[in-house]
Parts: sequence; C-alpha cells; structure tokens
Amino acid sequence: STWGEVIMETMCAKTHDTCPLHGVHLDYQLAAAARKTPTDPIVTLLRDPVERTLSEFFFIRSPEGSITPFMDQWDFQNLTFLRLVRDEADDDKALDSFLHAWPEQPSFNRQVLYLAGFKRWGAALPFRWTGGEPQQREFLSVAKQHLDDVQAFGFTDCFVTSAAAMARVLGWDGAKVTQMAASTHRRAQRKAAAAAGLWRYRGKALALKAAGDHEFGGVWRSFVDSRAIEEIERLNWADVELHRFARRQF
Repeated sequence: STWGEVIMETMCAKTHDTCPLHGVHLDYQLAAAARKTPTDPIVTLLRDPVERTLSEFFFIRSPEGSITPFMDQWDFQNLTFLRLVRDEADDDKALDSFLHAWPEQPSFNRQVLYLAGFKRWGAALPFRWTGGEPQQREFLSVAKQHLDDVQAFGFTDCFVTSAAAMARVLGWDGAKVTQMAASTHRRAQRKAAAAAGLWRYRGKALALKAAGDHEFGGVWRSFVDSRAIEEIERLNWADVELHRFARRQF
C-alpha cells in the first residue's frame, strides 16, 4: 500500500524510526509483538467495508492476485475456495462464490478480525468465523478497544487527510507525507477495467464504456447495484459498525 510501502518506508528511514514489517498486513497481536518497546506506536488504516470487500475480490482475480492471496498474511487456508473465486471465467459467478460459497471465510469482517488480533508471532493460525454473530460481536468489542489504544489511525477513503493527521501524531514532516499521499498510488486498481465483466451485479457501471476509468475511478461501489451493496454490508456488519465507530472517533 502507499502508506506501508512508500510513506512509512521513506519516513522511517528519514527519522530513524523502527518500522518493522511495514509492507505486509499485520493483525494487532503481530503488530504489538513486533514493537521493540511497549511504547512504540501502532497505527492503522480502515476502509469502507464495501470498498474493501470489492477491492479484495478483484485483487484475487488480478494477475498479482494469483500469487499473493496464498501468503500467510491473508490467512486464506481454503485453496479450493481461492481457486473457485480466482479461476471462474464469469465475473458474476466468481463474485457469487466470493460472497456465498464459504460463509466462514476470513475476508468477511476482516478489519474487525485483524484489529482484534487472532495470530501468534511466528506461526500462521488458520481462522474461521465458526461462532456466528456472538463470535463476531466479541471480536468487534476487542477491536474497538484496540482502536482506542493505537496511537493514530485513518481512513483510505480520505487518505490524504488521514496521512497528514497520522504524520502529526508520529512527529513526521506533514508537508512531505501529504505530498507523497497525494501523488503516489501504490497498488492502485483500474476499477472500470476490472469490473467490466460484471453484468448481473452492475449498477451505474452500465455506463462503463462512456465513463472510462476516470468518472468512477475512485469508488468500487459505483460498479455494483444496491442489492450487492446491501449484501456486502450484511455479510460484513461488524466491519460496518467498526468503521462507523472509528469515524466518530476521528
């Protein structure tokens, strides 16, 4: 990501801060264990759950996604499910599978899952949402506590503003961080091209050919209809609540 792979790498080198494992996705337990001292800051970015879910789906189906989802940091232990989503030629069928083929999959409510913490340092821990809503409520409660404990957090949905706010907390050069946040787009996805194969799930994306990549370029939810958005929010209800909670705290 732009924050982890560009901004943190640049600013940590400049300030001689210790920023371990900034290029991968860490759950809260791994991030806490990676600190050299208990007072080292933990920062995190949250994302609108619909945007995050669709981004992950289309990433899995991208050329890069044919490799990286198999890494431990994603915690996908069900290779049958991954191949079902990745290799299906029909984008609508693939999205159906992503949303409904594996109800226990770790992509659902992933932000609650990672902010609550579910791994042990040095060992992959396969995770399933096997406890239903009570388990998710428990994780949501812990995630909210951890969000209160982190030194800084922001939102990819308002990335430049968030990066500037986090820089102030970390004592980094705000102007430099803002410039990098505004001008660098590491791992940016071409949304119109990625969503062009959707038909049943399409919403405003019926105008894909006329709009090109720019008109709808920043928002995944512009490419699916309201029923798809409602279904994604239903399946990720805990992430929706965490995102609302975080916005009230920001």
